[in-house]
Amino acid sequence: DTTDLGTATVLQFNSGTLDVAAPLSIASGLSIGGRTAGVASRPTLNGSPITFTGNNSFFAQAGASGDLALVVNNTTTLNGNFTATVPATNANQLVLPVTYIDLSGNGTLILNAQAAVIYDRFYINGAVTVVNNGNLGSDTIQVADGTTLSGNGTFTGYHIFPVSGNATQVINEVYKSTTITVESGATLAPSGNLKFLTNLTLSPGSSTTLAITGNT
Repeated sequence: DTTDLGTATVLQFNSGTLDVAAPLSIASGLSIGGRTAGVASRPTLNGSPITFTGNNSFFAQAGASGDLALVVNNTTTLNGNFTATVPATNANQLVLPVTYIDLSGNGTLILNAQAAVIYDRFYINGAVTVVNNGNLGSDTIQVADGTTLSGNGTFTGYHIFPVSGNATQVINEVYKSTTITVESGATLAPSGNLKFLTNLTLSPGSSTTLAITGNT
């Protein structure tokens, strides 16, 4: 039940597997610190559906390396907003590098709120379905063979520019012309008006459902 996960505002999920025995909704958010290298296992969600209603974030845990990672083998719903992955160093700058967020598994990850400030690149792979019902930023989203991108939200894009002469810092500036690539064998399946304020590339052979309203 909900007490098994404690009463913290945020559940820190760096590695290991959370097996959900019965459908569950908890008030906590997720702080996802999984990495693709240097950890015993990627953080993995299994079993019955689970909903987190608190605010969420990704972070690069110390002592590990590689991209940020989360494996979803159930239906996981995140109803809270996301903060930027890397905190500001001062009022105007953020720290690089921009990493990939590696989302995999055979389940469904539902994002229902504001995640427009995430500027990392997303790599959606395995057989996972990602449902964007809110606003998702990101520098680049790569939708790999066997995966599905769905929802009725908005892909706003969020690109950042390096400070001249300094490859480790950037001006915190939104740039909308980022890219979403749906590879061959992937599926783009809106569940409503899925909006792209970014560049959308469909590779030959990708499975795509398009709903076009208004003038074209």
